[in-house]
Amino acid sequence: MRRLIINADDLGADAPRNRGIFEAAQRGVVTDASLLVNTQGFEDAVHNPRMKELPCGLHLNISEGRPIGGPYKTLTAGNGEFFGKDETWRLALCGMFDPAEIRIEAEAQVSLMRRAGVDPTHLDGHQHLHLVPRVAAGLLALSVPRRVRLVFEHPDGTIMAGPDKAPYLNRFREMSAASRPLWEAAGWRWPERHLGAGLIGAVHPGTLLRLLDLCGDGISEVLVHPGYPQAGSLPFSTSEREIELEALLDPRIREGIGARGLTLSKWSAV
Repeated sequence: MRRLIINADDLGADAPRNRGIFEAAQRGVVTDASLLVNTQGFEDAVHNPRMKELPCGLHLNISEGRPIGGPYKTLTAGNGEFFGKDETWRLALCGMFDPAEIRIEAEAQVSLMRRAGVDPTHLDGHQHLHLVPRVAAGLLALSVPRRVRLVFEHPDGTIMAGPDKAPYLNRFREMSAASRPLWEAAGWRWPERHLGAGLIGAVHPGTLLRLLDLCGDGISEVLVHPGYPQAGSLPFSTSEREIELEALLDPRIREGIGARGLTLSKWSAV
């Protein structure tokens, strides 16, 4: 059977992003979302009536804003905030984070999610930092269903993303391969293939249909970032989010899913 998860990342980023994700789930083809809990839009997301109908995983954030737990010796800077995307990646790759602190912060984020009435369906990481083996080591015993996103993108995905995205996608692949034995030994599961990690900024109906062509037997996950822009909000909340939303609402996508023998599914099926 050929099943398809279409997961919207960054629910909770801000209210316009939330609105776009809920719209993409209600009117489009989004099946699941990943929730940020330490961001300005968290309360707006969890109090939205549509939240009960949208399965959500934890979008673990250890790179931006303030942590839920702490204080930490390795995970945060002197001001008590995370180090930011680039520096967090550098420190993670150098093995500078204590896995015990990763575990404490991840459990704090899970607990906040559950207190808000949202039971996580899976785990993935903001900016894919959960793929770094030393970060993964702190997550293996996390109290969530043992479903995790690994990024093994089809080679054609690099072509669609453009050459500027290739280095990032290659890093995600390398880290997925390096951490996979850890996840596997701890009993975690993941879809047979993940698509879309290298497609940020290039999502429109044509590229989505090309992604669908790469979905084979088993379960495929397509990663998307729909929303509406918000001036002065997170740098990622740009007009590209609305272009992506429009693509997910395009009737050709649902038709294309059926024409390729794909069935929309959810993370709970992994």
